Amino acid sequence: MNIIAKFIIIASSILLSSCEPSALAKKAELANQPSQNENADFELTVFGAIHGGHRTSTEYSLPILENAIRKFKPDVIFIEIPPSSMAQAQSSFDQFGEVRERRTRAFPELTDVVFPLKKELGFELVPTAGWSRQLANDRSAVLKRIENDPARKSQWQEHIAARNNLFRIQRQKRNNPLYIHTDQYDDEVKTAQTPYETYFDADIGAGGWGPINAAHISLMSDALDRLKSEKNNDSAPVRVLIVFGAWHKYKILEAMKLRDDVNLIDARQFFQ
Repeated sequence: MNIIAKFIIIASSILLSSCEPSALAKKAELANQPSQNENADFELTVFGAIHGGHRTSTEYSLPILENAIRKFKPDVIFIEIPPSSMAQAQSSFDQFGEVRERRTRAFPELTDVVFPLKKELGFELVPTAGWSRQLANDRSAVLKRIENDPARKSQWQEHIAARNNLFRIQRQKRNNPLYIHTDQYDDEVKTAQTPYETYFDADIGAGGWGPINAAHISLMSDALDRLKSEKNNDSAPVRVLIVFGAWHKYKILEAMKLRDDVNLIDARQFFQ
């Protein structure tokens, strides 16, 4: 074999190795990362919670979530309870060693992990859920009416089909935090929620998918603005963790990417 032929073989080998799927995936992943602002006021990440699933999942158990929070070392955590629930949730934990507020008790990621860690690590807790009991009740009533309306049958069927398709494609991996914290997961959830948001938000009103997420994000934005006003300009970025139901994650990230005072941090590194 002559020298030119050997050179061609070696060059081809190098080219092929650089184009392996894993290498290409890493390049694409880096290309999709938001640009980092050296003067940002916040280093922020979002942990998508699976609520009751944390109690039964071995892949994304409460201890795994706790370990991820410890790794991130937050200064502040935004949590999925309404501001009106915070005082009772905190006071019951301080008095009895457990959270007894009704809505908060539905989220073991908060009752079993976040509140106990606050006592140990001293981070600030900020309630940033826009929900109220009335909004939840109104939403349920409207959805029941739509489901039983023959004129809306095709819309309801499209909504259910989109949800079922999401459950199908996520069946084997839905509780894997390394999958939950990917763009792929967010894109799949967004696709599944699109019929619901498109067809039903106008009927549901403030409790619809778009409006309720906007309410959550408004509370988060207000909290960030407040933290920024309290921060010295020359101090280190405030480390902000958002712990919210995983389906909300894509909406939150879309909003946070619009802020020039936030550096987003890939959550997956804290689950490895």
